[in-house]
Amino acid sequence: MPGRDASDVLCLIERREAVLRRVGPVEQRKRDLSESLSVSRSTVDRAIRELVEAGFVERGEDGYVRTLSGRLVLEAFDRFANRAEDITNAGNIIDLIGSDSEFDIAVLDGADVVEATQTSPHRPLGHLASIIERADRIHAFAPAVFPSQVNTYHRRIVEEGVTARVLVAEKVMNRLVSTYRTKTQEALSTDRLEIRWTTDLPPYSLALGETDDGPELGLLTYADHGVGGFIGNDSPEAVEWGRRTLSRLWEDGEPIPIQSADD
Repeated sequence: MPGRDASDVLCLIERREAVLRRVGPVEQRKRDLSESLSVSRSTVDRAIRELVEAGFVERGEDGYVRTLSGRLVLEAFDRFANRAEDITNAGNIIDLIGSDSEFDIAVLDGADVVEATQTSPHRPLGHLASIIERADRIHAFAPAVFPSQVNTYHRRIVEEGVTARVLVAEKVMNRLVSTYRTKTQEALSTDRLEIRWTTDLPPYSLALGETDDGPELGLLTYADHGVGGFIGNDSPEAVEWGRRTLSRLWEDGEPIPIQSADD
């Protein structure tokens, strides 16, 4: 395989994937490969020759077998294909985040992706609310706020004993101390809510909820018309990225300039 770069290998596996999969760890004769794949003998001959030259297949006593390199490169190809599919499926949602925003592809691996539509514009918001409803501890940041979110946080904290740390954008902070002042004060007076604000938040909301089933991450993007979409994931890798992102941004936040109702 000397002299081959990654793009050459990718093109080779894309062309010869079926043959490489069929060869496997058990010796396969070219005639059997041709019959099982329903391709011509000449096609199999070319594929085997290229795969042998690359070091992914080798000649055995009675046929051809896949090498360890061949198995590993096929596994890497599958991971790439799966992640490319994840990105494609969530493309309309993640493109709203912006090309310069911090984002980990692990968030898309096996994620629940929900895009806002004309007929269901608030469905993504409902999925994020579901995490908040099921969590007993919440850590989140939000560059925007909807009345339903304020009501959900207020009820869960004041009436149901949930604890939360929420970092908000400056414009959200201004609404909390004016439009939603009473509810904000009531939630703060429980000592189960901390709110900070900052002028530098990513253009999406992120919530990490500690639920009975374990930690769960929810990400909400925004479009010109409102909500863009939701991405949810409970994988360890996605959750760990969420924790790091939330902790880093939280440290740069300032206390919200409002006292609890008891102060």
